[in-house]
Amino acid sequence: MQSKQVETMLPMPGEPRENLRRLRRRKVLLGEERKLAGWSLGTALLGVFLMVLHTELAWFGHCQWFAYSFMVKCLITLSTAGLLFLILAFHIKEIQLFMLDNSLADWRIAVSAPKVGLIALELLVCSLQPFPAGDFSCLDPKPEQTFLFLSDLDMLLSLLMFLRLYLVPRAVLLRSSVLGDASYRSIGSLNKIHFQYPFVLRVMVNSQPGRVLLIFTMGLWLIAFWVLSVCERTHMGEQYLGGTLWLIPITFLTIGYGDVVPETMCGKMVCLFTGVMGVGCTALLVAVAADKLEFTRAEKHVHNFMMDIQCAKEMKTSAANVLREAWLLYKHTKRKDGRRARKHHRRLLAAIHM
Repeated sequence: MQSKQVETMLPMPGEPRENLRRLRRRKVLLGEERKLAGWSLGTALLGVFLMVLHTELAWFGHCQWFAYSFMVKCLITLSTAGLLFLILAFHIKEIQLFMLDNSLADWRIAVSAPKVGLIALELLVCSLQPFPAGDFSCLDPKPEQTFLFLSDLDMLLSLLMFLRLYLVPRAVLLRSSVLGDASYRSIGSLNKIHFQYPFVLRVMVNSQPGRVLLIFTMGLWLIAFWVLSVCERTHMGEQYLGGTLWLIPITFLTIGYGDVVPETMCGKMVCLFTGVMGVGCTALLVAVAADKLEFTRAEKHVHNFMMDIQCAKEMKTSAANVLREAWLLYKHTKRKDGRRARKHHRRLLAAIHM
């Protein structure tokens, strides 16, 4: 009976080799996921840069640079197609990793309806771009026609390309030391911690709060400045650069002098979003400053020790003052010196209260 129990507790001869093979396969899949996330982010940023270039060419070049603007639009479409392919490849690797972690043989078990919905939503968000089609009025301009900066559809699709920045947390998560550290993952799994974006963000904010807040604030300022300049460019004219550079920090800091105000609905929405984010960043700044001003454990021990010594000295001094004033009160009371007796009586009461 005991021998059978021992045989069931012993591992099978092929189990260590199979576990080693799975660990190696998992490491390879994580490396491929990391590379695909990095390439996806780079392609998304390239598309955003091309979109900014196309917008500036449309503003400064007018119809003289129409050919270059159309070429940039085609490049945006090519980069979008590459981005969609990279996102699909990333999710395929993610499904393979899920199958490996859960020892699944059928991929349809790993692909649920919410998962498919999220992938479709992600592909839809990344496919938004100003398409190389529409009104080619620059090819056949009319004498009475006025210059049109960007159509409403092109402007909306161009600004929605900033939604691709959701790929930044994914790349940060896959390249963070938290995900790659085996001890982190083992201890976290024992405590039922999910290594997702919120956990990694909290780790980064706790380890480097000033750097994270500075990068987030400056990135938000730059994006809000450019988006507001696009929205208000036709209303502010040549003064759009100085006006938007002044309006964004004033709105972010919730000061709002009112000397520069947005005219379009797009500009008003950008200012509203900037004000809300400014309130949140101010709260984070206060929390970071309070954390930095707090004593460390060693400093707190030293401070408490010195305060205890100071309190002991003050107690000894107060006790000595009580004894001295009591003796002087008794002395002058015996001598029937009323003025000095009253003075030392007051000092005695003060020493007792101290």
